[in-house]
Amino acid sequence: WSQAWQEYEDLIKNIKSDKEVCLKCIDAELAKGESSEYANRTVIPYNYRNSKSRWLLYLGKPLFLTKSDYLKVFKEFIFNENKEVLPHHLRAAAYLKCGCKIPGL
Repeated sequence: WSQAWQEYEDLIKNIKSDKEVCLKCIDAELAKGESSEYANRTVIPYNYRNSKSRWLLYLGKPLFLTKSDYLKVFKEFIFNENKEVLPHHLRAAAYLKCGCKIPGL
């Protein structure tokens, strides 16, 4: 499990190293709004808990996001807030619903 977590952290670091290119692509896709192919049709489970403990990762019902929502969360927390990993799923849900950010998660 620790190897998988390290690979995840390394992947985020690699993505962040190309921040300008990634943000340009994300912003272009988000600017399409509802006309984006990612806006409504594609749904992915999001159940992050920000923990290196495997059992915490899979507890509870996952949040389901469109790919556009995932891009919004990724942009805000990884690029704008400069976090090392994606936020807890409750924090992501609050951000998407009202722009709120729950501290401590």
